[in-house]
Amino acid sequence: MPKTEISRPGMKLSIFPFLTGEEFSQACREFVRLVDGCDGQLESLGWTKTRFDETGAEPVLVVRKYTDSQSTVPTETKPVVGEKNANIEGEEDMEDLEDDPDALVRQPVSTRKCEVEYHVMLSPTYRVPVLYFFLPGGPPSGPNQLHNMYNSLVPTQFRSKLRDVGVMGGVSITNHSLTGIPVYFVHPCATSEALESVAGDKEQTTETYLLLWIGLVGNCVGLNIPLELVAQAGNS
Repeated sequence: MPKTEISRPGMKLSIFPFLTGEEFSQACREFVRLVDGCDGQLESLGWTKTRFDETGAEPVLVVRKYTDSQSTVPTETKPVVGEKNANIEGEEDMEDLEDDPDALVRQPVSTRKCEVEYHVMLSPTYRVPVLYFFLPGGPPSGPNQLHNMYNSLVPTQFRSKLRDVGVMGGVSITNHSLTGIPVYFVHPCATSEALESVAGDKEQTTETYLLLWIGLVGNCVGLNIPLELVAQAGNS
């Protein structure tokens, strides 16, 4: 049976940045309330569904949204057709590029809208939310798909940090804690330290917690917080 909803907007947190099960559930309900309060403004930004599911073994916040998925390939340098000297110079230029891979300029060849489903759950070990996400095309399998995910979904400014473990612990493939299906996963090992650093001395509540958390974790994998949602929180 669904759990009884607790009506305590802006509930203070007992030990920030950590959450109890009750605080996590309340934070998810308030996040859904904020989204619903935007009266469809988020649909134009690609948000298609936001719901909080408490019917399973563990509560989960589900967000679906469209984000840009970009494929890239290195540009090609073609030798000049004509004189022999020009051909030699073209070949030498290509050899220089091969010796210096960083000199290969990667340009986007296609950009398409990709609907991603995000699941936010509470980690029983770290006591902070953890983010799972699915891409179209079925469950991920193998390092090649992880590499492609980085290049197509993760914004350029976050790629090196995530690949090198970085502030948020990096993205990997794991089995979903409810379904057992392989999914992408943002590891929560450094989440608490990052939340404390960003929040500073400002008191956080169940209403503001997920806005702060998604701004840190979700933003790295296409789940950003729209200004409309922040404004809605300020007016509530």
